[in-house]
Amino acid sequence: MPPRPLGSPGPPGPPGRFARSQSGAATVEFALLATMLIGVGAALLDIAYASYVRMRLSNAVTAAALHAQVNGRSVTADTVAGFLDEVRSVALDAAAPFRSATVTVLYNGRPDNGAFSLFYCRPDASSPWTGVETAASCGGGVTAGKFMTISIVVSRPTLFVRPALFGAIAQTSDFAVVRVQ
Repeated sequence: MPPRPLGSPGPPGPPGRFARSQSGAATVEFALLATMLIGVGAALLDIAYASYVRMRLSNAVTAAALHAQVNGRSVTADTVAGFLDEVRSVALDAAAPFRSATVTVLYNGRPDNGAFSLFYCRPDASSPWTGVETAASCGGGVTAGKFMTISIVVSRPTLFVRPALFGAIAQTSDFAVVRVQ
């Protein structure tokens, strides 16, 4: 039997019929597209969850900063430690689903009353903080004050990428600096 010319249809029968058949093509296309769509959907869910975590942390820092600003004027050197714990507790309560959150609260840059007697100036964003003994003018109509820094950090696994694959741990954080006196 002579060889068949290139591009000519195959012999009649089962192999040729299966090659030309369209049945099942939609199933294969669906399987390929569904895999891609599930991956995109999983990525979108992970991004939405990260946004939710960020929003909760932002709300927690805002609640703690508001508490510090409202109640910080009455703090004395003897009550600083208790007040720092109180502000930390407010932040943790507001970040309730994330009990593993790390909250750091500093008074004048210290976790204790070591810098309680100082007032701080920062005349503009480009200059460093400077400590002064009294609530003197910092220039530009700004008076030196006492500040609290509140920061919160949550390390959380991503929803769909397992740590065994990529070490997929995401950190989300927020912070605020509040003038209390």
